[in-house]
Amino acid sequence: MKHIPNEILDLIFNLLDDDTLLALARVSEGWKSRVALRQTLWRQHFKLEFLQFDDAEQEWLHQYRRTYEARMLASQATNKSSSEGGSAPICWLDACLKRHAFEHRLHHGHYTSHQLTSVANIRPTGTRIQSIPYVPCSSSARNVKVASQWLTASQQYPMWLLEQPCWDGIDVEHMGVSGNKWQSDRYLAITTWSTSIGCHSLYVWDLDALHKPPNVIAKGKWQIRDVEMYGNWLVCRYMNAIEIEQQFKLVCHLKNETHRMEIPGDCSRDYIQRVAADSACIIRIGNIKGTVRIAMTTYTSQQITSGQTALLQEKAVIVVKMHYKYGGSILLQRVDDNRFILWSSSRETLDSYSAPTIVLVEIVDSVEGISLRESLSDGTEVNHLYSPIQMRNSLEDAIKYNPRNDAKLDIPRNAQQESSPTATLYGYRGTFTVVDYTSHICHSKPTIKQKQNATVSSQMHDWMHSILSTLRGQR
Repeated sequence: MKHIPNEILDLIFNLLDDDTLLALARVSEGWKSRVALRQTLWRQHFKLEFLQFDDAEQEWLHQYRRTYEARMLASQATNKSSSEGGSAPICWLDACLKRHAFEHRLHHGHYTSHQLTSVANIRPTGTRIQSIPYVPCSSSARNVKVASQWLTASQQYPMWLLEQPCWDGIDVEHMGVSGNKWQSDRYLAITTWSTSIGCHSLYVWDLDALHKPPNVIAKGKWQIRDVEMYGNWLVCRYMNAIEIEQQFKLVCHLKNETHRMEIPGDCSRDYIQRVAADSACIIRIGNIKGTVRIAMTTYTSQQITSGQTALLQEKAVIVVKMHYKYGGSILLQRVDDNRFILWSSSRETLDSYSAPTIVLVEIVDSVEGISLRESLSDGTEVNHLYSPIQMRNSLEDAIKYNPRNDAKLDIPRNAQQESSPTATLYGYRGTFTVVDYTSHICHSKPTIKQKQNATVSSQMHDWMHSILSTLRGQR
């Protein structure tokens, strides 16, 4: 490349497609530097190939941003002259390469494994990349652990360690966990139950500060149900022991403990559809005699703090017909910010006159305001619908390498499995194994992949000379 005129390189670049440019960037640092200059192109390529309305894809990108920014901070710390305020924009070509590499490792069983047996005594100083909570079913609260990946300024590669949430000020001697947990990018929520008085509580930790006591969301309740957490927001429904007939709705902005409101509620269930920095869009569903009432409400932290009744106003309402068995339930599955699916877990045989068992609802923003629209419904062939998460996991298990089959890892058959966008945690009786797909072990001898890259590089070199000869002949 050093001896090729820039105008020739520009001409070659215009003739190549995205896949070829990616291949060039993998085998040559010079090509990678030149290709990376087209940030707008690679940003469009990334978002087109890895659709960002998928929550898992957004989580992967958030994790990549944290890692990228942590490395930038570390490099600025070692080179003070280049240290400047603010976060640097990410390299979208590097994001594309990292995302493709992750996909390859996931489906070919390339990963690093980490054995974690003891809780870290000292909290690391650096940037938390990701966290995988382990909440065993029907166990003591002391058995709750979190496998966290951190990147410190003194280390080149992230490290995994085992953390234990702080329970200071909370009596855990007679406290158990049922295994229910909710996690967002920054927070971890766990419900507990008291073995002595039989009440339930809900606690939330900041994953960046597990060494600090949790935020007590609800304590000493007879029942806590329908917990939903997304971003910095949490909603749930609870009943007090002395007021079993009266249910309460709780809406909480987790970034500030004072931003919370408890209001009398009913049997309807709330789902967090989309969030912004200071507001949350809530979908509330309730079933009445074969119909489902869907209402959308927007909560803001300012309204919650000031106690304004305006937050109870519904922005949009729609009523749809659905088939569900008496005593059954209507469930909601979020698709993206503007769409969600309602479905009933009916196992009955349906005929052509039955109401649908699955409905796709769309949120429409227009000049007149926000409305809810039923865009698709079906059910004549749906008898037992599995949740999309179950279907996705079943598909992944069928096509990717299963670490449980790796004899070197020796994962117990009864080990509890938890996952993040790029890693999997297996826990069993105090021993934890992390399978990390973000990197793989480097070998001293060239690997097959490295040999293939060398071959591709040689082929690219010959191909480049062929193009140059053709271009010179045309001159």
